[in-house]
Amino acid sequence: MHHLMLACFIILLLLGLLNSQFYLFLAGKRGVSFMLAAIPFHLLYHFYSGVSFLIGFANHYGASLGRRNRSPVASVAVKPEHVHANNKLS
Repeated sequence: MHHLMLACFIILLLLGLLNSQFYLFLAGKRGVSFMLAAIPFHLLYHFYSGVSFLIGFANHYGASLGRRNRSPVASVAVKPEHVHANNKLS
């Protein structure tokens, strides 16, 4: 557990350092309190962007592993209804 907390702290520190110019910009435009309030939302943005990437990656590559030789259109193809010979279009 101790190593996990250390890893999280290092990641947060690196994100803070990498985004320091953005945080200084926010502080200059709207004040330090705004900057401090924006940091958790910015971290949340990084988190859900990463999760979204992983979901998209898994959907794209993971789903295709089960159907390598199948066409993706074959599973959603619409089959025509039986057409009677006496049906005429006017």
